[in-house]
Amino acid sequence: MINHVEVISVPYINEDFSIGAKHIQIHWIKPVLLEEVIKDSFYNKPGVYFLHRTTELNSNYNDMLNSEDTFYIGMANRETIRSRVNKHYLSITDARTKSGNPVTRPGINLKRFRESIEFNPSNIYVLCAIVPDNNISVILEPLFVHAYKQIHGRMPAGNTQDF
Repeated sequence: MINHVEVISVPYINEDFSIGAKHIQIHWIKPVLLEEVIKDSFYNKPGVYFLHRTTELNSNYNDMLNSEDTFYIGMANRETIRSRVNKHYLSITDARTKSGNPVTRPGINLKRFRESIEFNPSNIYVLCAIVPDNNISVILEPLFVHAYKQIHGRMPAGNTQDF
């Protein structure tokens, strides 16, 4: 499942409260269909992820950042990648409770996006990076969203929070 491992340096506060750098490994996972992620307990981990609509699989985050088909960049730090992706699935399909209320509350941009694809999650792929620490996701998501904005001049179509 692991596509490749990348080592990055992140800010770190030492025991004496000085700021240093810590080297961590990010495990990039091969892109898989959104529906496969929600079925597989392997994804019960923290990380960052890209949601991408295409029939072609891009194998790395540079491809995802450069692609117009990337419509969401997110993180799983208090939840798992699997639970976050499941919420996206429920939002995209406009899942409802027995009483008819929406199961999730997607942002306005994700609502527009799901309407544009007629609530159909087929051909939506997930490229994710498993990280060893929840805090790493908090660092990486805004960096990826910022990079996407620099390339495309806008946020991904499904993202609402601007960094």
